[in-house]
Amino acid sequence: MTTKLTSSYNYREIETLINSIENPKHRLVLMVAYGCGLTLNEIRLLKVEDVDLKRKQVFINKCGRSSNEKIIHLEPVITNAFKSYIKYWNQTYKKQVYLFPGRNNKPYCKRAIQKIFEKACKITDIDSKGGIHSLRCSFVAHLRREGYTLKQVKDLIGNISYKTINTYSVKTKMKTKTIKNPISKLTLR
Repeated sequence: MTTKLTSSYNYREIETLINSIENPKHRLVLMVAYGCGLTLNEIRLLKVEDVDLKRKQVFINKCGRSSNEKIIHLEPVITNAFKSYIKYWNQTYKKQVYLFPGRNNKPYCKRAIQKIFEKACKITDIDSKGGIHSLRCSFVAHLRREGYTLKQVKDLIGNISYKTINTYSVKTKMKTKTIKNPISKLTLR
């Protein structure tokens, strides 16, 4: 049975979108949206202290009415991007609390994050499929396409219902295996 996807991009489109952005902050925002399957609010509320590069993990605090705390294990490509960005962050934002700071030590605003995604779409001439949230949809769809069960996907991204997962992809015959993050399939510079 084939998988029907809504609001998702293929691997090549994701790779092109991320690689089109030069600004380290903006680039990491897109990588985290896709590679960690985070919501817009989870991205903007990330704090520097939430990133543990030694353990290759990011701790996501509860943010939103149905959100749960969770730990995201980072793939090497995201870990390396975080390392580079943290060096940049230490030079540029060192007295800030948020990983992606906005003005006056507040989190980056939602609209600014959406504009990053819109800019990437415009640069690459790739149609926007519902805003930056479509990167999270693509993450879920790619996991489902790779054969991960609904429960595995839900355990990985936390604050998502089975019904929502099914809106991203239709059930297919799945096999159980260790979860491998779909960002590891991309060639990112």
